[in-house]
Amino acid sequence: MKVRRIIWALPFIMVSCSNYDLNDIDYMSVFKEDAMAKEALLSSNLHLTSETVQLMGCKTIPIPADERREFNSWFGKMDEFINNERIYYAEDGSYFLMYSNLADAVVLIDGCDTLYADDNGKISISKDYKTAVVLGRKKSEHVLGTGHSKVVGDLILFDKPLVMERKSGNVLFYDLGVRNCSAQCSENKKSFLKRLFSKSDPEPNHGCEDKKVSCLENHGGVNCSNAFGINNGRCEFNPNVCMDYNGWGTDCIDGKTINFPGSDCYTAILHFHCWNEI
Repeated sequence: MKVRRIIWALPFIMVSCSNYDLNDIDYMSVFKEDAMAKEALLSSNLHLTSETVQLMGCKTIPIPADERREFNSWFGKMDEFINNERIYYAEDGSYFLMYSNLADAVVLIDGCDTLYADDNGKISISKDYKTAVVLGRKKSEHVLGTGHSKVVGDLILFDKPLVMERKSGNVLFYDLGVRNCSAQCSENKKSFLKRLFSKSDPEPNHGCEDKKVSCLENHGGVNCSNAFGINNGRCEFNPNVCMDYNGWGTDCIDGKTINFPGSDCYTAILHFHCWNEI
């Protein structure tokens, strides 16, 4: 495990909520105990050693109110979706969570030592620590960063580092923001996961943008399908856009949440490729 010291002085980043209006989400109806139980089960299934720490990101996908009935009819009993250990589908049908290992993450331990996660998002720590802040990830052939990051040598450093939200055993969970598949983003909405898991009602801790973080930007001008050899079919392939709409229940119309599960983009996220698009 390589360790080195770096000077951290980058400005904060705004999380991309990818053009989504959260007005129709009833925060009081979310079932955070169920979500945290899912995380505990996921953590226990990893069978980590005492000195191995798993870095895990959580992406939230809200389901618009006018799509929830159809979404539930497709996925409410689909084993491949609801029983996937990396998917949590809220009981009230208002959102689902996707868990992705933070592959190749750059982590600052206690503000001092910088560690580099492996391609499964694992680091080795042999001493007690208090904080583990994700500064970014290592650059690769098909992961080049977005406008919300700076490339320094072979590292992609976020404008705003990711602070650990929760811990379950030796698994550290980080908020990867909200990914929209259909509506408009509203600027002053609070981080969905902050509202979901915090006991208090915190001030907004993330900004919000009107334009989507580009899949093609992160992968050097190609979409995640071509970058990582993913082709789930079902719709005519378009290399000029993110194929986030060719899922199991698709009608091949871009811009519907129901078309996302099972899509090329969905597969890429679950395979840890695109987690830095925040």
